[in-house]
Amino acid sequence: MSVRAGKMRRKLNALRTTLLLNGPMTLYELQKALPYLTDGRPKLRRPPQSTIDTHLKILTRKTKELIVYKTEPHKSGRPKKYYGFTLYGFLRAFRIPRAVAKSNFGQIMRMWLPQEKFRFILPKQEVVQSLDNKDVENSLANLCQMIANSFSEAEDFLDYWEGRGYRESQPSRIIQLAMSAAELKYGKLFIETSKTLCRFLPSYREGVRSFIQAQRSVLDLMEKELLGGFPQ
Repeated sequence: MSVRAGKMRRKLNALRTTLLLNGPMTLYELQKALPYLTDGRPKLRRPPQSTIDTHLKILTRKTKELIVYKTEPHKSGRPKKYYGFTLYGFLRAFRIPRAVAKSNFGQIMRMWLPQEKFRFILPKQEVVQSLDNKDVENSLANLCQMIANSFSEAEDFLDYWEGRGYRESQPSRIIQLAMSAAELKYGKLFIETSKTLCRFLPSYREGVRSFIQAQRSVLDLMEKELLGGFPQ
């Protein structure tokens, strides 16, 4: 990675972290809250609004990590826009160095789940009701971390197919592939995490059951088509 690319990544991560720990924010609020970074170290001077606006455009239009949650009128005539995470952006935040998202998971979830435009991998109300259970909180944090850590494999796979002429994939496809990759990549940890979530979250349990049934149907069909004509 070039020096310039590294600096940009640190600045975008500073913006991601600020949003993650504070909830939906406007450009002005971000300017007040963001530290000015030089080589990753906070300084006293804040970044100008034009710089933050550029970074917001990268995260909304290019990487699709943020969307506008709501707008409010402003005396300047330009509406105030409150920016928040897409599901892809929220999971992508688990790749920020020093495990900011995972180590503050409970606080973050209680802040973001009530937001109308926030989406999660499981029904929000069910998760809200289960967050007081430490096992559930830790397992959800582990699941999000494993999915985020598998984004690279999913993105590489989709980049290959796009290079072969297939249409560009949406972030939802990256999440699906990353979850499948996490099952293989983390093996026992993924199973233990899923065991806890199946115990306490009915929607996760039903999702696992549906997945197993679908795989069983595929295997039954393969057995019939490939081995049906051979003696046992």
